[in-house]
Amino acid sequence: MSFVLVGSRLWPANVALAHFRPQEVYQGLGLYETVGCQDGKPLLWDGHAARFLGSARELFGWRPTLPDERALRRLLLACGLAQGPAALRVVWFYPRRAAVVWAARYRVPRTLREKGAWLTTAFLPANPVTGHKTTSAGPAQLLHRRALAAGFDGVLFYDHQGQVRETATANIFAVFGKEVLTPPAPPLALPGVVRAWCLSSLRELGWDVGEAPWPLTRLWAGDGAFCTSSLSGVVPVRAIDHRPLPLPSELLEVLHGGGIPAPGYG
Repeated sequence: MSFVLVGSRLWPANVALAHFRPQEVYQGLGLYETVGCQDGKPLLWDGHAARFLGSARELFGWRPTLPDERALRRLLLACGLAQGPAALRVVWFYPRRAAVVWAARYRVPRTLREKGAWLTTAFLPANPVTGHKTTSAGPAQLLHRRALAAGFDGVLFYDHQGQVRETATANIFAVFGKEVLTPPAPPLALPGVVRAWCLSSLRELGWDVGEAPWPLTRLWAGDGAFCTSSLSGVVPVRAIDHRPLPLPSELLEVLHGGGIPAPGYG
């Protein structure tokens, strides 16, 4: 049997999913989180919860009930996910009191991490809620699915000024000599939780890392790029629109040495 958390209470999945109403899903007035887990532990949960609650407060003036880490561990155990990699999904629609959380086994993208991602590009400008992980993600997901159907691993978005933003599922970092940059989040990208970990870790290790916009054309003359997300972890970018990029090997080794907080590492 599958189980779901509503607030901190464990329910059978078929009962808990009744908490969703078609009108709420249709309107898209909600938030979601995707949390990587390893051996029954949700990774960087405090960061995910803080972002989730901050968005709920800023967008809706509301504070939904979220489970604590102990409740999440109980869910993972009940679902038979106490060992190995897993993914938690958290969804909340305004004005529901509690978020709904469920878990599933996760297949680690080892080949993608080792060989790197081949991306295409698409025009998708930022909007007033770019800095929040809302359930109104239709345009980005549509472009992502088109990219997958065309044989790419994902799609990198750029705005009307040609500035790099993010992919549909990850943040991006680029290496320019001794400088490592990621687009500002917001206004150009979502403030990813693993993104924040990378920024903090690299700064502590003395790397020149920061947030700044740069044009898509600058990537071709750069020294490599990588994407970050809570499930995929750190993935090098090997090519964009069939144009190869160098591999930032030294930087990737530093991040791996720091113990990337995503499923399947270690």
